[in-house]
Order: sequence, then structure tokens, then C-alpha cells
Amino acid sequence: MFIGVQHRSTQAQGMLCRFDCRYCEFEGPARVVGIGDGGATSAYFLDNAASQRKANTRAAAAAVRNGERTLSLARCPECGRRRRLAVLAFWGKTSMMLLLSALMQWAIGAYAFVMGVEFAPYLFGPMGLLVPFVIAYHYRWQWNTVDERVGFIRGTFI
Repeated sequence: MFIGVQHRSTQAQGMLCRFDCRYCEFEGPARVVGIGDGGATSAYFLDNAASQRKANTRAAAAAVRNGERTLSLARCPECGRRRRLAVLAFWGKTSMMLLLSALMQWAIGAYAFVMGVEFAPYLFGPMGLLVPFVIAYHYRWQWNTVDERVGFIRGTFI
């Protein structure tokens, strides 16, 4: 049995980045807000401060990655288009996660049924439909807030 403290951290990080549109060749600075979560555990209540720092560091790194992904998905302020490959990568990754989560639930249910748990299909069948919706709800905010978390700065260049 594990004894310790779970530390969680959520951070929002503002970044000044350069935006380049591949369609209309617009170039300019943009302020991006990335949001990230991080966690760490202090085993047996030892060194809680270091564990909290590690959670903060992981959250900050996740916020930077989220900011970079957000900028790649942003609409160009000139032509209004998004980068096609970034959009395909975002939706492809999200779709694969949804599909794999459903298949995992159904595989666990099938294995449990084969092992003699007769109610497994009634439990894991609906779970295979429910879990992807929960995951989709979790990832929906990233797509819905892309344009709100990117602000373009006019008249200056980095």
C-alpha cells in the first residue's frame, strides 16, 4: 500500500510567439495563453516541497506545449484559415483516443465475459460508449477556446 501526498498544479502561461500563415504569408507577433496540468507524489510524506515544485514544473511545461499547439490551430487574422495539418493532427489524435478508449472498454468486457463474469457485457458495453463522450468533453475546450487564447499584435514585429 502506498502512503504519501498527491500534489496537483494547473497553470496558465502567457507567451509572445511569432505566427506565420502558410496560405497568405502573413507574419506577425501573437500573444498566446497555454494551460497545463501537472502532478507529482511525495512518497511516505517525504520532501513535500520538492514534490510540489515538480508538479508546478510539469504544469508549466504542459502549458508551454498547449500554447504551441494552440498557436498552430489559430486562425490567421488576414485570411481566416487554419493550418490544415495542425487541424488534421488535432482531430486525428482526438479521434484515435476516443476509438481506443471504446475498444479498451469492450476488450476488458469481452475478457471478463470469457473468464466467467456473466454481467461484464452489460457493464462494459455501455462503458465503451460512455467513456469516449467523457474524453471528448474533456478535449472539447481546447478546440472551442483556440481563437480566444490567441491575440495578434498589429503594427509590431518580433
